Amino acid sequence: MADLETALSLLAERHESLRTKFRRSGPRGIEQEVWASGLIRLEPLEVGGEAEQKAAEVAAGLASQPFDLASDFLWRAVALCQDGKPHHLCLSVHHMAADRVSLGLLHDDLCSLLAGRPFEAAAATPRAVAETQQSKAWAARRATAVEHWRRTLKAAPPPLPPAGPRAAMFSGTLRSAPALHAANALADRLDISLHSVLLAVLCETLAEQTGEERLLIGLMAGNRNDPASRTLVASQNQLVPYLAEVDGKSDFDTFARQVYWKTLLAYRHGSFDVDDVEPLAQKYGRYGNGDGFDYIFNFDQSPAMPAAGGYTSHESEIQVRSDGRDLGYPLYFQTGRSNDLLCCQLSLRKEMDGLSNEGEAQFLQETRVFLDKFRRSLMERGNA
Repeated sequence: MADLETALSLLAERHESLRTKFRRSGPRGIEQEVWASGLIRLEPLEVGGEAEQKAAEVAAGLASQPFDLASDFLWRAVALCQDGKPHHLCLSVHHMAADRVSLGLLHDDLCSLLAGRPFEAAAATPRAVAETQQSKAWAARRATAVEHWRRTLKAAPPPLPPAGPRAAMFSGTLRSAPALHAANALADRLDISLHSVLLAVLCETLAEQTGEERLLIGLMAGNRNDPASRTLVASQNQLVPYLAEVDGKSDFDTFARQVYWKTLLAYRHGSFDVDDVEPLAQKYGRYGNGDGFDYIFNFDQSPAMPAAGGYTSHESEIQVRSDGRDLGYPLYFQTGRSNDLLCCQLSLRKEMDGLSNEGEAQFLQETRVFLDKFRRSLMERGNA
């Protein structure tokens, strides 16, 4: 236990986001406090033979506990022990302290500390990255990011009317090895990224479902394009606007290549000052933090979506349910590859006011149909 506590203490010393609290008392409404490092103490939880099941229960319990941003460090840990020795470590980390890439960095760094392996260099800090992004050297980049927002939002259609107070979430998952094979074949044939193939098919599916030819997509940008940010544990994600124009006049290959190049340009502007973008975005009913976007696309290299029991590699599986985390967007689509599967998660936010159980069944069917159309379109394109 002492070795684990020492490793966690050194981990918090290396990454200042694990030593940060946030108070709503600063000049812009929020103030960041970085505390000195100290020794981490864990309260061991002794478990019996069902360690895996108990670890899952403890992790779920940790995830359900809210953080007080002003008084809590934004992570918690519980060590599950057998015969007094650590067997599992359960961590809950607030998204303000770490994004998905950061979780991988924390895992790797903790393993290095436990193994006694030294680090080649100190990790980047959020404050240092912020100072660079606010420097004179970045002035041109900040200006071009604002211009990208202005140009894109000016050409975009107005936002959809928001769902009312009785909005409900409907979620679906697609797991498919054949679809991944088709997507990879398509990416190879067109000499573009897997990300671009999946986004192009998503845009065509959205256009078919909505009847709209111009679609404003919020792209989730990881913003880890320079060496310093690749060791940074923080929440780097920002949404950058991309306008897809699906007019039906271009063949899919041409459209997909356009998606590839246009999203590369969009991601170049993925790191921006929200305060610079906010006044401009509000003129078009959007916000710099992503509010007001109708469709969100998030490509994840390794999505956390284990296949359900009974699934085989020759099948495609779609599951839908009437729940899910409310992210505030009418449609949120996350996709990526996990081992040999294409994994997609779809969340739809629908207004339930005045609707009966038949309305719920209708939205569940809509979720399933959307994922199936996406899969079939991908298969047709990739196997052509």
